[in-house]
Amino acid sequence: MKTPLESFRTRYRLSETANLKTVAVAVESVCEANFIAYEFLGSIDNQTNREGFVLRTHLNILGRLFEQTQGMLLCIAGESYTSSESIARVVVEGSINLMYMASKGNESAIVSFLDAWLIEHGRKLEEWKSHMKGSAHESRVVPMITSRQELISSYKLLLDHIVSTCGIERNTHKGAWPKSLFKRFEALGRETDYYESYHRLSGSAHINGEDTFIWLLSSSMADNQKQALAKEAAAFSIMMSRIASIIFIDSAIACCMSHGMKSEEQFSSLRSKLESSVEEIARDAGVPQ
Repeated sequence: MKTPLESFRTRYRLSETANLKTVAVAVESVCEANFIAYEFLGSIDNQTNREGFVLRTHLNILGRLFEQTQGMLLCIAGESYTSSESIARVVVEGSINLMYMASKGNESAIVSFLDAWLIEHGRKLEEWKSHMKGSAHESRVVPMITSRQELISSYKLLLDHIVSTCGIERNTHKGAWPKSLFKRFEALGRETDYYESYHRLSGSAHINGEDTFIWLLSSSMADNQKQALAKEAAAFSIMMSRIASIIFIDSAIACCMSHGMKSEEQFSSLRSKLESSVEEIARDAGVPQ
């Protein structure tokens, strides 16, 4: 049977000679955590429609997060470091959302999460349709917008049916699902993760000014100094991919615990390995000691 690292190499068609040392611990830990979570959650025999709705939603989001985590680590393996940071931000945000649903929210939080998307997407479609009025492309584009609106309406009908069938209280969006992502970090007591991880990863995702400042400051440096900066930047990206992997594992733990797992012990060694790997690379990544 292949190890998680061997499966990762095969699935993403990585060369047999490719050095996967920078992602080995993260790949193994994330894959094992995902396996433990799916084994546990997949064995649950739901007693009610409401329980089934919550479990299916958690499994869907966990699966999507696992895929994003794999993409992040694939970028590290391929030395596409800035891209890995962009995906790491997605992993962190999605993991916090799932943790909030599983440990601080309930089925009403999931409904509010889905309602929030329906409302925002519907609003944008209306804005787009209004913007197209009188334009040269109105006759071509407006029917496509209308088709999309009809699809969104079918999503709403599905959610209405779920709410009715499961007897879920449909709270206000702000009450059950804080609009501010920071508020969800805060509710989980993870404000530090917001500043140290999520916000810190915004540079690559938003193409902001920090990297431009670094480039301007380094433009007159000697080549060996530029190389040192590049190595530090690569180490930082690797470190952040490991931190994002820890947060993914935390989301898997939150899901399992919310569905009756008595202890998170099965995940402990995986988390500890990642924490140690973060400490090992922190100096090279420029973290003040």
